[in-house]
Amino acid sequence: MVFKGNRGGSNLRSSKTDDFNLVSVGENGTSVRAGKFPEDFIYPSACLNGDCPNDGPNPNTLYRTTFNNNVNTTYRLGDITVDRRNNEMYLCYAILGTHPRSKLFASDVEPVVVAMEVNGKLKWWNRLHQESKDEGSPAAQELDGLALDYSSNQLFVAGYSLDTCRFNFWKGNEITLKPGGNGFQNQFTGQNSSIKTAWLGKMNLSDGKMKAATYVGEYANNIGQAGAIFSDPLLNGWPSPNTGNANLANTRIRGIEVAPNGDVLIRGEATRTITTSNAYQRIPKPSQGLAPVNQFVRVYNSGLDSVKYSSAIGLIYEPNTATPASNLSIQATALTQEGIVIAGFSNNSSGKLGVINVPTFGDSLCSRKMAVLGRLTPFCDTVETPTIITGAPAITCAGSTYTLSTPASAGNIFVWSYPRGWVGSDSVFSSNTATITLKVNTGAPGGNLSVVKKSACGLSLPFGLTMNRPLTTSISITLNPSATAATYNQPSGSAFWFINGDTARRSTTLLPIRTSTIIFAQVTPVITPGTSITARITNDCGTFNSNFIITSLQDKILSEKLVELYPNPAQSEINIEMADRLPINSVELIDQMGRIIKVKASETGNGGQKIQIKELSHGIYILKINTDGGVIRKRFVKN
Repeated sequence: MVFKGNRGGSNLRSSKTDDFNLVSVGENGTSVRAGKFPEDFIYPSACLNGDCPNDGPNPNTLYRTTFNNNVNTTYRLGDITVDRRNNEMYLCYAILGTHPRSKLFASDVEPVVVAMEVNGKLKWWNRLHQESKDEGSPAAQELDGLALDYSSNQLFVAGYSLDTCRFNFWKGNEITLKPGGNGFQNQFTGQNSSIKTAWLGKMNLSDGKMKAATYVGEYANNIGQAGAIFSDPLLNGWPSPNTGNANLANTRIRGIEVAPNGDVLIRGEATRTITTSNAYQRIPKPSQGLAPVNQFVRVYNSGLDSVKYSSAIGLIYEPNTATPASNLSIQATALTQEGIVIAGFSNNSSGKLGVINVPTFGDSLCSRKMAVLGRLTPFCDTVETPTIITGAPAITCAGSTYTLSTPASAGNIFVWSYPRGWVGSDSVFSSNTATITLKVNTGAPGGNLSVVKKSACGLSLPFGLTMNRPLTTSISITLNPSATAATYNQPSGSAFWFINGDTARRSTTLLPIRTSTIIFAQVTPVITPGTSITARITNDCGTFNSNFIITSLQDKILSEKLVELYPNPAQSEINIEMADRLPINSVELIDQMGRIIKVKASETGNGGQKIQIKELSHGIYILKINTDGGVIRKRFVKN
């Protein structure tokens, strides 16, 4: 449907001056509606003899169109629905205009609902907000959906507004035909601006008069001044949006459907969605952690003043970071006697969709872009939330293994999530048991760990902990390319350095070196060719010695392939056998702290040597073998 803003003739505009000047009672009983036709309010006069001026403003409203004669301008059509009993048609759309009292004189978008008889004759129309010469409506207000309620001959309308505004959609507690009544959420609240807030209204099919309304503005993570909690236990301790001044977040209604009894089902997208105690997937309240962007379904009663069921449908998320946001897109819903049927798709494989009771033809894992079909049964008891995780240490150590648990209960399975690099793989989910064993890899990041309980009814809230980055249990040092400095790999903290087994100190202050890099020219003892350098670090996981390096400087280093040590490991003695009978000038034995140990060596008949090691402690040692051609270093183990 191409709905041009500059279309000529009398399409939805008055063709008589009296009709154009008519001021009538609007849909909520206020006598401020200008013109007999829905688009009169933005034009300067009626369409007389085919002449349809469109430069505005309307003298009765001060609104004007911003379209002028732009041939590319097209109205935004929201939805069309047809009464299957008599073929009467209902459509909703949005008009772009301006008002001199509007916010910053900016354009605003005005919503319109039009009802047409089967022959195309205009039946009724309304613009869903009060109009005034003194103050315009500064928000963008657009309409997203229509649905017929055949049980009461009424029409549900879904829309949204951008930012706060004085004459926005009708407030739930100001409906003329519902004196003393309320909506589930009466109006926009909070301090967050430039957000889109949804709205749901209901009007008579016969004349378009308003019967009920509610906002659908879900809470922001920075909720601010939350109000008193609902007394209804079904609403699970959530604060009421009709008390306090809570901040709201972007909320959109993506679909609307009416059940035979007049209840209305919406599907939407929001952040901290109010979810009922019988929800398939609940969202944390302000005291329970952050909330992710999620798809949701909700059932209101026909009066739009209470909620019968509200549930998020999305990925299992981490409550400390609210990630990942849902990648589930719900495309269609149906409200049946057995529950709510949903159909949609998951648009990538990241994250984990919390599916339960998967039939044999289905798939419980999301490995690619996949369709999702489900049925929610809103008649289960409250799903228990895991209340504690035991076994998680305050400090984690690389290479260590930890067993964590959450209280188990019959008929439940569990989904754990944890940082990448733990449990030795890139997988971050583990299912089915109340206990999980984690091994921390060296270099693994810190992050968040959480667990979700799954029952036949749905998912509990995630319970989460923050896991610190594992402390290192492996320290190593390396020479810089110019062999004038060495650096250890610990990302933070400090260590002691040792030179030939003595504490390395700054030559100027004689204080121990604690920085991650040691510069040879600035330390004592003096570093000369063949000096052994090591480092030792102590943290909450213990004390760890580094490898040791030998400063070669002018030494010529020969290949280890020129020498063979055997046996290795050894207990009492070790044999050195040189390739091509290369003569050995001397042998030095060096321990893990870089200290040179005197050795007792004896010649062998093939030009090699035999070293006595019986008195050595168990551990790793280096043999430095000095030859006429250079130096060879070879590692062995004493056991």
